[in-house]
Amino acid sequence: MGKGEDNLSASPDVDMSNETLAEHLKVRLAPLPILIGAVLLAGSGAANAQLHLDIPNAYLWDQPDFRGHHVTIVGGSDDLADLRFAGRAISGHFEDEWTICDAPSLAGNCATVHGQVPDVTRAGLSGPIMSLRLSRPRH
Repeated sequence: MGKGEDNLSASPDVDMSNETLAEHLKVRLAPLPILIGAVLLAGSGAANAQLHLDIPNAYLWDQPDFRGHHVTIVGGSDDLADLRFAGRAISGHFEDEWTICDAPSLAGNCATVHGQVPDVTRAGLSGPIMSLRLSRPRH
């Protein structure tokens, strides 16, 4: 190699003049930033979808008047035992309208509630909430 020449290997159809090589590299590398941007955008879109879902929550406590341990329910639960909260949910705050029941699978005594419920037995249940679901989704 002579003085001033770079040690670059090129495919046989590539002219190695500086201007052509720069154009060649631009064309070949241009999709990479676009691909990275698309991946980042897709990733942030998925994260935003999770963060900005407009699904009302139910917040349940294991003591009356919103005291003690609590869980957040999104959309519903057929059996709070799955969340290790069976037989414990005594009070709750419900965004929008929810059906709450004192047996799994929306059975037993059920009531429709919304807002703050300091004691579910006053809402018509004979014991703690065992299952619940969103009655009326937001539009």
